[in-house]
Amino acid sequence: MSDMRKLFRRREKKPSTALPTSAPLAASVPPISAPSTVPPVSVPPTSMPTSSEIPNRKKMLSLGIKALYSPEPCDVDIVFIHGLSGDREKTWTGPNQNEPWPKTILPDRIPTARILVFGYDAKWLKDSSSRNRVQEHASNLLASLGRQRDEDNTSSRPIIFVCHSLGGLVCMDALVLSEQQGGQHNLPKIHEQTIGIAFLGTPHQGSDLAPWAKLISRYFFPMRQTNSDITEVLHQHSEELARIQHSFHLRLQLRPQLGLPAISITYFFEELPSPHLGVIVPRESATRPGCNNISIHANHSNMTKFEGADDDGFLKVTGELRRYIEVVKQAGSSTRPDINEQARMAFTVPYSSNENFIGRIDILRQLESCFDLSNINRTWQPRIALYGLGGIGKTQIAIQFTYWLRYHFPDVAVYWVHASNADRFRQSFTLIAQECGIPGLDDPENDVLPLLKAWLGKKDNGRWLMVIDNADDEALFTTHHQTSASSSRSSGNLGGFIPDCANGNILITTRNKKAGSRLTKGKQLIEIGKMDISDCVNLLRLQLDDSASTESIGRLSEQLEYIPLALVQAAAFIRENAVSIDYYLKLLMERPVDLLGEEFEAVGRDEESLHAVAATWMISFQQIQQRNPLAGELLSLMSFFDRQEIPRVFLLNYYERRNEGKDGALEVTKAIGHLLSFSLIREEASQNINIHRLVQITTRKWLSILHHENAYEGEALLTVLNMFPDGRNVENWSTRTAYLAHAQVVRSLTSPIRDREAKRACLVTKIGIFFREEGRWKEAEEAHKEAAMICREIFGEEDRNTLNSMGNLGLIFRSVGRLEEAERLQIKILDLCKRVLGEEDPDTLISTNNLASTFWDQKRFEEAEQLETKVLQLRNLALTLWDLGRLEESEQLQTKVLDLCEKVHGQEHPTTLNSMGNLALIFQQQGRFEKAEQLQIKVLELRKRVLSEEHPDTLNSMSHLAHTWRKMNRSNEAIEIMMECMTLQKKIIGGDHPRTLASIKAIDYWLSSPKVASTALEQEHC
Repeated sequence: MSDMRKLFRRREKKPSTALPTSAPLAASVPPISAPSTVPPVSVPPTSMPTSSEIPNRKKMLSLGIKALYSPEPCDVDIVFIHGLSGDREKTWTGPNQNEPWPKTILPDRIPTARILVFGYDAKWLKDSSSRNRVQEHASNLLASLGRQRDEDNTSSRPIIFVCHSLGGLVCMDALVLSEQQGGQHNLPKIHEQTIGIAFLGTPHQGSDLAPWAKLISRYFFPMRQTNSDITEVLHQHSEELARIQHSFHLRLQLRPQLGLPAISITYFFEELPSPHLGVIVPRESATRPGCNNISIHANHSNMTKFEGADDDGFLKVTGELRRYIEVVKQAGSSTRPDINEQARMAFTVPYSSNENFIGRIDILRQLESCFDLSNINRTWQPRIALYGLGGIGKTQIAIQFTYWLRYHFPDVAVYWVHASNADRFRQSFTLIAQECGIPGLDDPENDVLPLLKAWLGKKDNGRWLMVIDNADDEALFTTHHQTSASSSRSSGNLGGFIPDCANGNILITTRNKKAGSRLTKGKQLIEIGKMDISDCVNLLRLQLDDSASTESIGRLSEQLEYIPLALVQAAAFIRENAVSIDYYLKLLMERPVDLLGEEFEAVGRDEESLHAVAATWMISFQQIQQRNPLAGELLSLMSFFDRQEIPRVFLLNYYERRNEGKDGALEVTKAIGHLLSFSLIREEASQNINIHRLVQITTRKWLSILHHENAYEGEALLTVLNMFPDGRNVENWSTRTAYLAHAQVVRSLTSPIRDREAKRACLVTKIGIFFREEGRWKEAEEAHKEAAMICREIFGEEDRNTLNSMGNLGLIFRSVGRLEEAERLQIKILDLCKRVLGEEDPDTLISTNNLASTFWDQKRFEEAEQLETKVLQLRNLALTLWDLGRLEESEQLQTKVLDLCEKVHGQEHPTTLNSMGNLALIFQQQGRFEKAEQLQIKVLELRKRVLSEEHPDTLNSMSHLAHTWRKMNRSNEAIEIMMECMTLQKKIIGGDHPRTLASIKAIDYWLSSPKVASTALEQEHC
């Protein structure tokens, strides 16, 4: 803490000129637009405070606008805005300089620019701190700059902003406010004249300085006032920062649609760390991916202080300023179509522009590039299909693109065609023909489809874009149905009437990738996926009030899988019913289908189509069922598995089981392809399949409506039961791990059907055995209790299945050291087995062996020997002979057991490793320590590789090796490995487990009497 005090004493003597701020910016202006709304902000009438507003100031602050250079003639204003704790002029003054460089050397580089500097109270720590927020500083900037430009009649002059640190956020908020309320408070429309912004170290994603500022004010200057409203915006997750970023982004996207020029933007970032504090604004916060990002070889404070005209930073900044001006000059010299010609072009889009459209800039730019409408000499027709899940936003993107195109290419007509069925397709063609006034339309003998096709194909009728929306049914557009014009009035072959000419452009939206591929002739296909999480948050912020936290919005987006239609539907429900997001999430968990089935109004949704998410997807299900019934069956089956990593072999098993063993590879592949075409599933490189959680929920609802839900539950259970391996082979372990999630989902599906519940008990037993072999004893106990309960209810307590389930539970009790419970249960099981099954039945012998093992753990060796001799269980008898001191007999028998295990199971099987470990313990007891050590190291290495380093059996091997080393007088090594073993035992099996307690006891004993051989754990077997 003393170092920190030294640091802050130094900073008191020589305050830093600027600190960072935060907020992700919009890149250099995209040519695509998207509007929004922001709540109004009250604006003060003037920016310059009176003396009464700044009482007791030791030194007057430099506030408001000041002109540093005013040439004649002048064609641009360049406005400099300082950052946190900065100064109107000192921020821009280099070392050993008396005046700021914008005044002394910038005019030589840009002689026709007026140079202005803006000052505001950005002090965050002083005797009397301003309480203004960024928004108030933005209002002051607008008022002050507008007054300056009004007074000298320069309101239409282009503006460039140069902003350091927090000043960048002030500038961004000012432009938002200017656009939002320019006509309400006599605010100048500064945003209309802005042509460029240079951000120098602006923390668009926050700064690490925020927590430092809070710490400084709390612990070192408690008597001074601080402006926490200013420093709060520096935090990475600041909602004020998110508001500024979001609003600014939207305004940038909206400019082309409003007829405003794009703003050229450059992001400068610091290369050097600041003394004591390091890099104030890291590159990832100061820049934007894919944008014009430039470094300045200086720290955060000095990146604005240039010493001369040859300073590299000065050359970089002024180079960008000159580029901004040149871009505007070139744009001003370009010609635009005559406004009357623009008015004459047809535009039949039936939807208004969506002011709440968010994101998708990369897709819109891709459309702009692919259509290449600037190329008027093109000899081919571009066709592009947007395909994806229903409700993912395909139509919204198409609408947004048409409005962008209408502004940038007013000489291009835009036609909208509804393609959900043949009748609507024909209606759209008729509307377009009427709009264009096509000759011959009134003649009843003429068919509008070929008539419009021929008219649009003529180059003299101009360029056009046709949007074919909701072209989901590929059969409507195939060429192998009716071929005559008359027959096409009622059915297929519609694809033949889509004009194919160089003066036309086709944009298709479809849920069906195959339909999109046919209509584009296999050319451009663009998949529309989920929205980015940041775009989801921004979308919901526009729909909901400001009380919703970013965290709760993020959780809602995640639960709705970032699907735009689902998000808008949720926002409508929350808004109309005045409930919180948390309450909606609770309802979503309890009644997901009901919420997904809620109807609502939305921009860009066809009035004849269903708006609810569930209804939208059910249409897709019906189309799939009609075209490929097997695809519908597989979708139904997958709705009852875990939604991720569904193995293809599950689907093959279902097909072959339903078709008397017939190979289904080809048919299943075709069906999966159909589901992929509708974007309802995704296939991984491993050929495993993922499915949307919401699609699963809706599919189950669909099956419930059709009364098929119960049947597919049973098929899912049978599939997993067949495919989930038992525990006999090591090779099956990875498979069981991969299938476990699906087994757990199916396990939860209860049924009143006796046969199905019996199958569920079998599956739960398999799950329990897997957990037991993994050392996950708590989960194993729960599974075996569940299986025993099901069997008892179905078969009764004396049935073989029930007895086996109870026996598995007894093994768990023994494994976790609950020996009395194990003994009571195993005695009960053995008595029932003898009475019901007979003494010679294999299950009776197994029960006898299990009870003998429990006696052995309780050190009741004679009772154990009696039972084991009766069962002739070689392995446990060998151990018992050893415990009775009959070591030679024990070794011979254990060697025989090991040989047998290696032949039957292989060297790496758990049973073989157990036998190998037991033989090593016999060697240890005989004093043959080197041989015991050699075998124990081998067992430990194999168990680490086969089972894992933290498996309970692996920990047993560590303990046994520690005891061997202790007997070999290698105490340090013994204590070290036993310490590691004990730490892992606490983590894996718990601190109260008998084996953990034994390890602790051994360590204590070894540390207290290093020369005394320990016998604490010598009797523990594998």
